[in-house]
Amino acid sequence: MADETFTTSVMIDCSTAHITQRDSELLADQDAMPMAVYDIPYGFLVYLGIDLIEGADELMRKEGLSEAFITLVQKGRASGAQFMRLDEAGEVYDWLEQFDW
Repeated sequence: MADETFTTSVMIDCSTAHITQRDSELLADQDAMPMAVYDIPYGFLVYLGIDLIEGADELMRKEGLSEAFITLVQKGRASGAQFMRLDEAGEVYDWLEQFDW
């Protein structure tokens, strides 16, 4: 019998309070992003495998994404996550910058 196990992915859960309104507007235009971004109800699913792209942080800055968003991506990658769910009902972390928009 074949091994019937799945490969799993790690995803961090984060509130959209940790990104700027401009980040949200930019993420909504997925074609302009240097990473895969998917609209989900009340937020976004972001693929964090962007570290495979040389100069990923500079690409995000060039597209106008905030340092707060870039920090989320960096911390997510450092934690071993492959995806980040940004949702209005997502987890709010006291140790991350927050925006009221």
